[in-house]
Amino acid sequence: MQKFLEYFVKNKLLVNVIVISVVMFGIYGVLHLQQDVMPQADLDMMRVTVTYPGASPSDVELNAIVPVEREVAKISGLKEYTSLSLENGGTIVISIDSDVDDKQSVKDEVFRNITLGNIPDMPE
Repeated sequence: MQKFLEYFVKNKLLVNVIVISVVMFGIYGVLHLQQDVMPQADLDMMRVTVTYPGASPSDVELNAIVPVEREVAKISGLKEYTSLSLENGGTIVISIDSDVDDKQSVKDEVFRNITLGNIPDMPE
């Protein structure tokens, strides 16, 4: 190891050439790196937000979240769903089963089933 270090101490030009080439390859790599401004990300989750202005969390749960959950429960291909009721609205997070081949069709079915006109007993 000592001889190795002594070699580089004596040959400063070689060290400079190595450092400059590493920097140049790094700059070349950064400039030619393929990047997307908005990369395509297909997640196995969906978030449904329900707004219910002026309602307490319990009212949101009973009158908005539960009807949506009933419709979501009818859809096959879902792994689980969880909900959170807050003042003035709530959120349902839906996880799609990873074994489903066509996740987009499950997402489309969720969208169709929970559209405001498709849910009975939903306040407008």
